[in-house]
Amino acid sequence: MKTTDTLLPRKGDTSACLATEVKSVAKLVHKITHIPWQQILGRRRPPRVADARMLLWSIMYARGYSYSRLGKVSNRNHATIMHSVKAVRERYGVRGYNRITDWIDELEKQPGITVVVRN
Repeated sequence: MKTTDTLLPRKGDTSACLATEVKSVAKLVHKITHIPWQQILGRRRPPRVADARMLLWSIMYARGYSYSRLGKVSNRNHATIMHSVKAVRERYGVRGYNRITDWIDELEKQPGITVVVRN
């Protein structure tokens, strides 16, 4: 079985809508971290890239996606996602975490930035 290198949707993937939203949010995280969105969605684990990926998963979790659903679309165990969300909250605190999600909401309102809204 061939493993996927990114979070981009695969042919016949039922999570294609979620994967599209993950890609859109990764582009927003790129605007914050200046790490290319392709690296954020990739498998490499340099500390800066891993931190950006953790931020991505935290934002997606805050948007209402479950750990298991995010783990499935990112080809990772749900516990990895849980650890990431916990680490981001501990690092930035609740107020900082809320500020990050608010900032993402503001970025989405800018022209040319589109985030798919899940059903």
